Amino acid sequence: MKTDDRGFSMPELLITLSVLGILATIAIPKYQAVRERAMVSTMASDLRNLASHQEVFFSERFTFSTTLAELDTSSSPGVTLTIDEATATGWSATASHAALGSSAQCVIRYGDLETLVSVDNGGTEPSGQGQGRGQGRGQGRGQGQGQAPPPAPPVSAEFVSTTNAIECTA
Repeated sequence: MKTDDRGFSMPELLITLSVLGILATIAIPKYQAVRERAMVSTMASDLRNLASHQEVFFSERFTFSTTLAELDTSSSPGVTLTIDEATATGWSATASHAALGSSAQCVIRYGDLETLVSVDNGGTEPSGQGQGRGQGRGQGRGQGQGQAPPPAPPVSAEFVSTTNAIECTA
């Protein structure tokens, strides 16, 4: 009599399913974390694009835009951009992703009135920096004090920001 030995035995199937289950418990959370990081990166990228459009708008009109329509910009699929505040001295915006819910968002704040560089400084140095001799010991043959640095080139008025970092919470 001939026996039919085709197929897998029950222990082989159980071992295979348990190995697949272990792999799934490791892989699925890692995949979700990578997916979430990608969505946060997309929100941050959209805010960087918005910042570029705001800079162009500012260079043309000397104020920042309060609406996305004026900037002629769009966001990535699933990302919602909102300009929270915009004045002649700065702006802030928020990005959120539909797949992440309302708890995850990225924020950018740009500009500050106190960081405007002064033009009226005699054309020699940026405002807030004093002149003086170099610190420390001289180098070479018998020199006492270090020499004063050469004067800085004239500074023009420009918008300087100290708070343009994108902050994301997930």
